[in-house]
Amino acid sequence: MHNQYGHFGDDGLSFVVTDPATPRAFDNFLWNDAVFSCVQQTGIGTCDAQIDGREAIQVFSGVGRVVDIETFGRDHLMSRLVYVRDNATGAFWNVGWEPVCRPCDAYACTHGLGWTRIVSETDGIRASLLIFVPPGREAVECWRLSLENRSGRPRSLGVFVYNQYALQYKWGFNGYGDMIYRGAWFNESLNAMVVQKHPYIAPHRYLTAFLTADRPAVGHDGSRDHFVGTYRTLKDPQAVVDGACTDSPGSSEATVGVLQFSFELAADASETVRLLTGLTDSEAAIADVRRRCFANFAAAFEALVAEKRAMVAHNAVETPDPHFDRLANGWLKQQTLYGATWCRWGWMGYRDI
Repeated sequence: MHNQYGHFGDDGLSFVVTDPATPRAFDNFLWNDAVFSCVQQTGIGTCDAQIDGREAIQVFSGVGRVVDIETFGRDHLMSRLVYVRDNATGAFWNVGWEPVCRPCDAYACTHGLGWTRIVSETDGIRASLLIFVPPGREAVECWRLSLENRSGRPRSLGVFVYNQYALQYKWGFNGYGDMIYRGAWFNESLNAMVVQKHPYIAPHRYLTAFLTADRPAVGHDGSRDHFVGTYRTLKDPQAVVDGACTDSPGSSEATVGVLQFSFELAADASETVRLLTGLTDSEAAIADVRRRCFANFAAAFEALVAEKRAMVAHNAVETPDPHFDRLANGWLKQQTLYGATWCRWGWMGYRDI
């Protein structure tokens, strides 16, 4: 099945979006027993966490849907942004196309069962961004970003990774001025942006979000206003225009987590950084999350793929209609499992099955 925006993979268990400017978002749901993420064809979207049946937490900003409440535009969904800046010219773009929306020379977002991979090429730089949620109970998203220099000359690149952290409760406990209880800062020993919420009353202690990497950050920001600029937008943030984060903390405002990296690539060279973002119960606990997840990064992705292959291997059908076969053998099983685990909107229970 091919159309102007993409096609199914040969095995029917993935869909490749070849034009990021789809009429509506192409969503993929990634989850385990602790975290639920919605990833669109440009990488943006939402992330919620619910640990051991406690009150669910909206980790990223963004409601992920247009029901029950009013939402305008897509600004609330702007997390998982990866900006690439050519330090020689000052030109910049997004690995996932949005929100800069600079035309790519090539683009493919592959939505698989439990994972998404975006591969784009702009101005001789090929980027690959893998996003997945590992099986189990770790409240974390795992990312692997690789940049390859295909331009035939050395390139100096700045990379800026941006998330908007809300730490809002799914079922109440929020009140007027919720943002005054949030703060964000860089922990050098953890190589991590840390975002915490300290309300007077809380249903549990899981109110520490983080963005960390296995490559040293050369800059950071915790304040959206400092990173973006007072009169700019995420289409042209001031820090990316200037080529340097401001190393700001965030306090009682729109808290974000931004990490800046430097890539010096010879012709035909490539380099990779792995990142984790998620939720835990304290700043000190991030060290153990880093240790576990970076040590088992490749194995976790392999386990996820194997788990999904085992799921689709059972009760397979073969009919004259290949579209029906794709749905019945893969995607309906995935959707049913998602509903049983997280319910219709990423909360809890068995509604809509």
